[in-house]
Amino acid sequence: MNKINMIQNAIKELEGGSFQKLFDAYLKRKFGFDNIHSLGVQEGTNKPTKGIPDSYVKIDDSYILIMYGSVARSAFNKLKDDILSCIDRSKLNLERNKIKKIITGYLSTNITIEQQEELKMLVPDITIDLIDIGQLSHDLYDKYKYIAKDFLNIDIDTNQILPISEFITKNDSLKTNAKLDMNFFYRENELEKLHNYISESNITIVSGNSGVGKTRLVLEAFRKYNDDWEVLCIRSNGQPLFNDLSYYFNQEGKYLLLIDDANEIIDLRAVMDYIYDLSDSYTVKIVMTIRKYAVNNVTSII
Repeated sequence: MNKINMIQNAIKELEGGSFQKLFDAYLKRKFGFDNIHSLGVQEGTNKPTKGIPDSYVKIDDSYILIMYGSVARSAFNKLKDDILSCIDRSKLNLERNKIKKIITGYLSTNITIEQQEELKMLVPDITIDLIDIGQLSHDLYDKYKYIAKDFLNIDIDTNQILPISEFITKNDSLKTNAKLDMNFFYRENELEKLHNYISESNITIVSGNSGVGKTRLVLEAFRKYNDDWEVLCIRSNGQPLFNDLSYYFNQEGKYLLLIDDANEIIDLRAVMDYIYDLSDSYTVKIVMTIRKYAVNNVTSII
């Protein structure tokens, strides 16, 4: 069974509250919501509750309302009822001009083009976003594998290559690691020097003893590149990385790569060979953190 089918089947097996929590996490990552409020699940449980909407996001003086449908049959009628319930003042006492958008997340993939058009035009002055299990599952596979692992226990790859936000979340969830989600002070000279090295070189090495803040310094430097570059972070968990690379380098473009504790990557030579065999349509800059005792071993590979 391929991974998309596995993801879709696992989603279908979720109880209602779990389905809503998965979708909340997905929407938060997809749209960058930092204040999503869930109303449709009892706190501390996966039991769904009745009410409208299931979740919402407040943006200035307006709201994005989110409705979920975990029933695949009669999906069109369910979606229609959900959308109309958001503007029914007897069900939700919210002025219509304060509703900026309605997002619906649902299990079915059987909504026809004509039905989609009808649903999107159901409330002419409000944007309607329809996200079915097909789009959800492909996004989890292509972009948000950390969510697939967390909610569905499905590994898309070896979980060693992550976007910055997921890398920080994973790091800070382990009590033995120095925290990365923290303020940054007093290292402006080092930061400027690192920016210069990254701009001038394809590979930059940041070395030092354990705990001096190598990784935190690099992540701060990477803030400058987020808009124009695909930024990825690698940290070994003892498995080969080579097979994961094609998953992440599947589109031509500009990549900025942190290889954290590069001396612990068991197939570092194969990783470097893969990156340098990419076509000229790829631009890849690598920053490695290395503990001081291992610098010579890693530089010999480079």
